[in-house]
Amino acid sequence: MVVEFHMPEEAHFALQGIYYVFAVITLVANLRCVAMTTCITVMGTGLALRGPDGSMVRAVEGMYKQRAIVFRSFGAGIVSCCLSVAVIAWIKMDAIPAAICTGAIAWTLFSIAKYTNFYMEFFKFNEDEVVSLDDILGADLVNKEAIVKQLGVGSDTLVRLLGSLTQTRREHTPDTDV
Repeated sequence: MVVEFHMPEEAHFALQGIYYVFAVITLVANLRCVAMTTCITVMGTGLALRGPDGSMVRAVEGMYKQRAIVFRSFGAGIVSCCLSVAVIAWIKMDAIPAAICTGAIAWTLFSIAKYTNFYMEFFKFNEDEVVSLDDILGADLVNKEAIVKQLGVGSDTLVRLLGSLTQTRREHTPDTDV
């Protein structure tokens, strides 16, 4: 946007300034989003896969906590990009085509906001109802050895302990208690 766009000499200085501000915000916000996403993804998965005991939970929780700031940076980049395009329309076009383009950009921003809210509501869950390791390890169909290896724990004692805990749990469920 900054390199390929040639500003007409007759463009109003205020529109020029507004355009360049939005163009720089677009660049900075999107670079920030890519940098944060790359760091979080690479470092989070590295911690989860190669870190000490408990690293998988720490990595997932850390990645989850960072999502809001990444989304805000992404949103700022999208909004400023759309606004800079609207300013370009007013610099390069007559009033009627510029107004039509601005309307299309406004509709795009509204649509993005509407669907973002829809997706946030659709994927929302109660933090008190998250799946815990106990829920996973208590299932009869779970391969406890595979989970222990994924968690980075190689202790045979822990595998036996988990097996005995789930066996004890099954023996004392309301279905089997008499």
